Amino acid sequence: MICRFTSIASRRTLALLALVLLVTFSQLGCGTHRADVIVDESSDVGASDSSSADTVLADADVGGLPIPSITIREPHDVEACVGDDATRPAEIEVNLTNWRAAAEGTCAGVTHCGPVYVTVGGDDCNQAGLPYDTVITSGPPNHALMLLVRCKSGVVGTKTVRVELHDDDGSVHAPLTFDARSVQFKICSK
Repeated sequence: MICRFTSIASRRTLALLALVLLVTFSQLGCGTHRADVIVDESSDVGASDSSSADTVLADADVGGLPIPSITIREPHDVEACVGDDATRPAEIEVNLTNWRAAAEGTCAGVTHCGPVYVTVGGDDCNQAGLPYDTVITSGPPNHALMLLVRCKSGVVGTKTVRVELHDDDGSVHAPLTFDARSVQFKICSK
């Protein structure tokens, strides 16, 4: 089944519907089916910047679940500005494919759904008692603020930013799916 979508709202809705139908057919034993979602970027209807962070459901093979992926979109440079207020925020934004960012316990049985954990400098900047600095639980856009005031090693300097997919129960998604980037943080007036 091939569908061409020109509207942002309709392509997301129909892509999700196609995935649900394919999973349903698979559970009913109707064999292996494949859906290709083709996005027509040439249309002005519901036009958007194709480089914006977005959750994309694509190329779902019901014989097996689609493979989720994550990439860091921001910070996109090796340098990033940290806000000059008391919390020392720095924005992070990710692109998700075949994954829906959601708070733990809110996926209601939907596969490939759950929080995105963000760590900075390993566990150096984590919230007290938690395995992350911040968590992305909604989108698109899929973004959050890293609060670098918590960093034991200080706010400025080179730190590894890592994002990783976690299932609805908070456990690490298997297979481990993550992205990481080394970033030089500096304080900037915004």
